[in-house]
Amino acid sequence: YRGDARGLPRGALLEARGLAPGHGGTILVCATQQQRVHLLDTAGWPHPHLAESELAGWTFAAPVAVAQAADGRIAVCDAWRHRVEFFSPRGRHLRSLGGLGEALGQFNEPSACAFLADGTLLVLERGGNRLQALRPDGGAVALWGRRGSALLGERLGELWGATGLAVDTERNQAVIADTGNHRLQRVNLAHLLAGKPRPTSATTRRPPPAIAPLSAGAPPLAPLVVAEAHARSVGMPLRSPHGLLAVAEDQLWVADTGNHRLVRYSWRDRQGDSAGRFGWGAEEFISPIDAAVVGDTIYLIDALNCRLHRYNRAGRWRGTVDALGDLEYPRSIAYDPESGLLALAEPLCARLRVYGPRLHLRWGARGPAEGLGAPAWVRWHRGELYVADAGLNRIAVFDRAGKLLRTWGHLGRKAGALNRPLALTPVDGDYCAVADAGNHRLQFYTLRGEWVRSWRPRHDLEPQLHPRGLLWKSATRELIIAAARRPTLLMLRIDPLARVSRPTPSPNDHLDPTPHPGHPFCVQAP
Repeated sequence: YRGDARGLPRGALLEARGLAPGHGGTILVCATQQQRVHLLDTAGWPHPHLAESELAGWTFAAPVAVAQAADGRIAVCDAWRHRVEFFSPRGRHLRSLGGLGEALGQFNEPSACAFLADGTLLVLERGGNRLQALRPDGGAVALWGRRGSALLGERLGELWGATGLAVDTERNQAVIADTGNHRLQRVNLAHLLAGKPRPTSATTRRPPPAIAPLSAGAPPLAPLVVAEAHARSVGMPLRSPHGLLAVAEDQLWVADTGNHRLVRYSWRDRQGDSAGRFGWGAEEFISPIDAAVVGDTIYLIDALNCRLHRYNRAGRWRGTVDALGDLEYPRSIAYDPESGLLALAEPLCARLRVYGPRLHLRWGARGPAEGLGAPAWVRWHRGELYVADAGLNRIAVFDRAGKLLRTWGHLGRKAGALNRPLALTPVDGDYCAVADAGNHRLQFYTLRGEWVRSWRPRHDLEPQLHPRGLLWKSATRELIIAAARRPTLLMLRIDPLARVSRPTPSPNDHLDPTPHPGHPFCVQAP
């Protein structure tokens, strides 16, 4: 059903998710891209009780799942606000539960929900990698699960990006679609609700002690100004782009992950073309995700095929790399031209590996005991390897020999906190920008780990920027952002303060005009 003039308007069900049965043969469905939840009758008409209700007009931020209890209560997983919203059978808002966090009753991107016969609500967290049970009054009962990659079935009780949930009433079990681990898991509800022993939640694991960033005492840094923000097309629409690579001064390569292709764009000609397609064969990809220039060769990560492709600078395919046959869902690659070291990040197995010029392993780190949770992005800068760790929600910095130098960041929404950092890049020599994807913003830090400020676009609704790839273009002083829901790239021009007059933000300014009071970092309207 796509919607038409007789029922919902056409396009009202863009990115339909969270299909669930309602009472009396009705259908509940989340239109995630439209930020709405619809209740339809069997003919596809909006239900008259809810068409003008609070539920129909509620301001969501990515509703992805919905369920209705036997008493008529409706629960909606508001993923990007990390909350569950409850409504009455007539659509009146009852309460909001949750918020970003790791404690009982808090959530990290709730992705699915289901009611039990007694009114208990089960909530599955995609970001938190766990299942929670909530009483009808909203109090938390218990939780189950922990973060981890089972790598196709080695460890039970570990979840990675779980997105589906169903209740098996005959066996009194919950069935979880453990999406990132390519399997289903069953949870005994009697043991869960009785508080029986269960896999330890990732929230109770004690991470390795954070290494404090280098303290003050260094000379102050020159302030920066985000001078303008605009969209840039690359000649064809992108779908969930990730990696960005400047192959030459006038050429940009984009890993167009959702379209399973590599897009090449010329700044000079303002034209783009693409290579590759979905598949397992030669020059075929399943989720190309990041790339690096190594001399005259470009290495492109083919994530779900677990391999590296080789291209020359002209874009001609040169085969795959046979020397690395044990890759496990790699996500990011970075090359240090001064030392000839190549770094590879594999988040599902919590592994970071660094290779020498002939692809001989120099050193590696794996797991929380060695300072890693889920390394999602790597970049070299001034002889140091910067790692965006989406598992431990922080940035880790290693030297060329593999010594952990410093870390910064923690899970949260406040200043300096991170939620699933997916990318980073040095900016203007002494800063770095971090794609704080779970909080839908960019974070700016000094290279010493001192927080400077946050930035995100301003919309009428809560901002919905989901950054996944970053690239600093020093020649034009532009920060290029690849975001999940944008068919184009977002460009931020960044200048030293001395070049720009004092900013005067206007009411229509779509940049966040509030700088961190302790640092001279400000914003100018476009």
